Amino acid sequence: LTITLANPPLNVLSLEMSETARRFVSQIKSDPEMKANVRAALIRSDTVRRKGMRLSNIFGAGGDIKWIYDEIYRGLWWWGSPVQGNELLESTYGLLNDLADLHIPVVSLANGLTLGGHLFLASAGISVVTASSELGAPEVYVGYYPNMGGTFLLLKRLRKSLAKLMAVTNYRMTGVEAVQYGLADVLSSDANLKAIEEFVSRQARSGSPIDEDHLKNEIR
Repeated sequence: LTITLANPPLNVLSLEMSETARRFVSQIKSDPEMKANVRAALIRSDTVRRKGMRLSNIFGAGGDIKWIYDEIYRGLWWWGSPVQGNELLESTYGLLNDLADLHIPVVSLANGLTLGGHLFLASAGISVVTASSELGAPEVYVGYYPNMGGTFLLLKRLRKSLAKLMAVTNYRMTGVEAVQYGLADVLSSDANLKAIEEFVSRQARSGSPIDEDHLKNEIR
């Protein structure tokens, strides 16, 4: 099972993107024959953006904050209720829960910008980062806090002082720092990501193990 994030230029997590992935994963979950044939999940992105004279990778810049704001504003204006806009959060949590219910290895290739909701998505299983990765939780800067599960994730993965630093200052970790401090699991080069995709596919087809140690051995 491969989930490719594609909503350029920044791959913001829209309701449509989340719902499309969730419907497919739910279909697998409810079909015993399909479920038996899916042995691993890979979350990846092909999106790049130009910064000056070079291209940079984008895993994702978080949830579609503009859409959430518009929905909340519309709810307050028309119905007097601030609960509009929760659909994106519910859909994303549902996607992660459905992936967990498949009881299969989930590998995320979080190269490039990995912010907000995408940081939470990248940590659904084994998170692979590279030198191009930038991991952060910038929601406090746009007044949307607590964020899409990132608060819980930071405290679960990092010591309290580092979790607080990322949560309230918009500090972005490099891929090297993320593995060093426990926010991510495996450090790779961008050039090796294709080999990791092929390894995950090969292991899944043969029913062989997919874990951090096997991934680290593959990229040495």
